Amino acid sequence: MKKQIIALMLVCLMIITAALAACNSVSDSTSSTATSGSDSESSTAEEASKQEEFLVPHLGKRDLGGFTLTILACEKDGLYNEAQFAPEELNEEPINDVVYNRNERIKSEYNCEIEVIWTDSFNLYEEKVERDVLSGITDYNVLVTGVQTLAKIAEKKYLYDLNAIENSNLHLDGSWWDQSANASMTICDRLFFATGDITVYDDQGTQCIYFNKDMIRDKGLDNPYDLVYNNKWTIDTMYEMCREVSVPDGDGVMNMSGDDTWGFVGVAFDTYKLIIASNCPQIERDTNGDPVIAITNERNVNAFNKIRSFMTDKSCVAYLEQYYMWNDYDNNHAVKDHFYNGKALYLCDLISAVGSEKMADVTFNYGVVPTPKYDEDQEHYVDGVDPYRFYSVSIPKVADIDLDKTTFVLEAMAYLSEKDVTPVYYELTLKNKRFGANDDDAPKMLDIIFQNRCVDLSVIFNWNDCIQYYNQLLTDNQGVLSFMESKGAGMQTAMDACIAEMREYTNE
Repeated sequence: MKKQIIALMLVCLMIITAALAACNSVSDSTSSTATSGSDSESSTAEEASKQEEFLVPHLGKRDLGGFTLTILACEKDGLYNEAQFAPEELNEEPINDVVYNRNERIKSEYNCEIEVIWTDSFNLYEEKVERDVLSGITDYNVLVTGVQTLAKIAEKKYLYDLNAIENSNLHLDGSWWDQSANASMTICDRLFFATGDITVYDDQGTQCIYFNKDMIRDKGLDNPYDLVYNNKWTIDTMYEMCREVSVPDGDGVMNMSGDDTWGFVGVAFDTYKLIIASNCPQIERDTNGDPVIAITNERNVNAFNKIRSFMTDKSCVAYLEQYYMWNDYDNNHAVKDHFYNGKALYLCDLISAVGSEKMADVTFNYGVVPTPKYDEDQEHYVDGVDPYRFYSVSIPKVADIDLDKTTFVLEAMAYLSEKDVTPVYYELTLKNKRFGANDDDAPKMLDIIFQNRCVDLSVIFNWNDCIQYYNQLLTDNQGVLSFMESKGAGMQTAMDACIAEMREYTNE
C-alpha cells in the first residue's frame, strides 16, 4: 500500500514539473508583466502593513522632540470638561480614562506632551488671549472653548485661518472633524474654529427636550417617542399636550409660589431654540456662501408667531424671565425645578442637563426627544446648539507657535478620539448610562438629535447682539417686521463689516 502511495506521489511530481516547464516557456513580456504585477501587489501589501504599524496612519512615524501641546481651556469644573482634554491620572471614570490612555499613546508614539491651563470664565478667557497675542507671548498654543468666545477673538484677527495654514497636518475633511458644523462656521472661506470628535462639549451643548414619562402615562397622552417616529412631533402637538396636563394648585393661579403643574418650563432663549427647530436659522447663505439675514422671511415670521403664542401662554408655560431676572442666582433655578420635582411635563434644555445632580435625583422616569418641528411637512427634526458652550478648537495667531507640531498633535488627538473617545462618551456613557439603561428609544432619539444640528453663524458672531432678538420680541409684542425695521440695519451693518474684514483676512 505504501509503495502505491509513493508511486502516486512520483507521478504527481512529474506533472507539476512539466507544468512549471510550460510556465517558463511563456514569452519574456508576459513574464515581465506578471512579475511587475506581483511586485506591485507585494508593495501595496507591504505599504498597508506599514500603515497599520502607525498610530495615526496618515500622519506616519515622527519624533516631535519633546514638544508640548498646551490647551487654554475654560470652566474646569464643568462635567467632563477637565476629562476631555488632559486628565492627570486614571480614576476609573470611563471618559477620563479613555482620554488619558489616548494621550499616553500619543505622547509615547510621538515624543510629546499634552497639557491644559485654565481660566475661570469666558470673559477672562477672551481678555487673556487678547493680552497674550498683543504681547506676542503665550503659554499655550491651542484654544478650546465656547465658539462665541472664539468668534470675538477671531474678529480681532487673533486666530489663524485653519484652512490656510501652510503645510498643516490637519485633515479637516476627515470624518473625525464635524463637516456640517465646520461648514456652518466657515465665513468667506475662512475657518477659525473647528469641532468634532476632539471635544465632547459640542455634543453636551446641543439642545433637546426632556419629558416626564410617568405624567405621559398617567394622563393617557401619546408617547412622544411614537410621535417622533411617526412624524407627528410638532409645536402644535406639544402645545396641546401642555394644555392637557397643566393644573393650578389650591389658589387657582399658575405661578412660582405654589405647587402648580406645568406643561413646559425653560427660559426666554428657548424661543430661539424652537425657531431653530422649525428649520429657521437667523441667516441663510447667498450664492457666494455669504450670510444673508433670514429673520424676516415668511417662514421665520410664521414660526416666531406660533412659538410666541406658545411661550407666552401662562396657563401652561413658564419661562425664567417671566418671574425672575436671569442673573437672580438665588431664584433662577425655581422654574426648571418644577420639572425635576415632577411638576412639569417638558423641559427644554441641553444634552448636558442629563448629567446634572438634579436629573440624577429625580423620582420619576424621563425620556428625551428632539425639539419639535414647525409642522409635519418639515423634512427633518433640527436641534440647535448653545453658542456659549459649543466647544471648538482654534490656534492663536502668535509668531512663535510651531504650527507644524501643533497641527500634528491636534490631528492625532482628533483622529484617535473618533476611534476611542467618542464610542465611550456617546455609546457607553451617553446612550447607555445616561439615557438608555431602561429605555430602548432614547438612544435612537439621540441619533436623530445629532443627525441634523443647526450651528447658526449669526449668534456665533452675534452681529448687533442678534442673539437677544427673539428674547426681546417675546416681551415687546411689536412683531418681527416692525422690530427688524429698527434692528435690521444694525445687524446688516455689523455683518457687512465682519464679511469685509474676513475677505481680507490672511495668516500673515
